[in-house]
Amino acid sequence: MVYPNDDKQVINLEHVLPEQVENNWPEFDEDTARIYVRRIGNLALLLAKNNSDLRSSDFKTKRAAYKNGPYELTRMISKVPRGRRTRLQRGKRYWLIWP
Repeated sequence: MVYPNDDKQVINLEHVLPEQVENNWPEFDEDTARIYVRRIGNLALLLAKNNSDLRSSDFKTKRAAYKNGPYELTRMISKVPRGRRTRLQRGKRYWLIWP
C-alpha cells in the first residue's frame, strides 16, 4: 500500500512531455510544447530518483519507468499507446491526458 508523502526528496511531479523538449520529442516544437507542458494531464507522480534520471528522455524510455512505478495513475500512462494522444484529449477516457 502507498501512503501520501509530501517529501520532495521521495516523490515529485514528473512532466511526461518535458519542459525542455530537446531532440527526444521531435514531434513537438517549442511553441506546441509550451501549450501542453503545464497541463495536469502532462503530470505524473514519480519517485524523485526516477524523475531525476528521466529528465528529457523520450516517451519510450519514460513509459518503461512508469510501468514499474508504485503509483497506479502513473502506471496507466505506460498502457497508453503513443498514437492515442488526440483521442484521449477529446474523450478524456483517463484524467491523465499526456501530450
